[in-house]
Amino acid sequence: MKSYSEEDQKQILEEFIRIRKIFKENLKMEPVGATLNMLQYIDSKVANKFLQDTISCKKGCSFCCHNPIDSTELEAKVIAQYCQENHITINRKHLAQQLALSVQEVPYSRFSACVFLKNNLCTIYPVRPANCRKYFVSSDPSLCNTRKYGSQRVTIVANTESEICNTVLIETQGKWDRLPRLLLPYSQ
Repeated sequence: MKSYSEEDQKQILEEFIRIRKIFKENLKMEPVGATLNMLQYIDSKVANKFLQDTISCKKGCSFCCHNPIDSTELEAKVIAQYCQENHITINRKHLAQQLALSVQEVPYSRFSACVFLKNNLCTIYPVRPANCRKYFVSSDPSLCNTRKYGSQRVTIVANTESEICNTVLIETQGKWDRLPRLLLPYSQ
């Protein structure tokens, strides 16, 4: 695990304050748009060459889409709006089945797959939550199969800038919960 010097910590705090200020200003004008912009900003931060050379995740590798995801209320609203515009149904029964399980039980259940995972691809990829956008591994992606290997075999790659953005989302948006619970009002 990386250790941060006092100077690094100071720079991280300054970046957090800067991003939070900009985001809060944008949030006042257009909450959904500001949230979508922040999600896209996270993508720009994880697109750097070093990170891309480090991660082993590939399109269609979807073991991580069987883990519980937390989200902000506005992220859920962005997803719901995207689903409505693109005629994507949010399956209420599937959400309820996931919510009946504890967070620890979800990865091992037959209801573990994200409600938006179809044929090992994310149907809401452009608006996926921050937690999905910033989750990468450098180990063999097949080790992410929780049912087969448990949850202790993967090496997670952390990106400070995307973590700052995710923290700003959580800190400024208030309601933070399991994504299935936040999506229930928009489900059918």
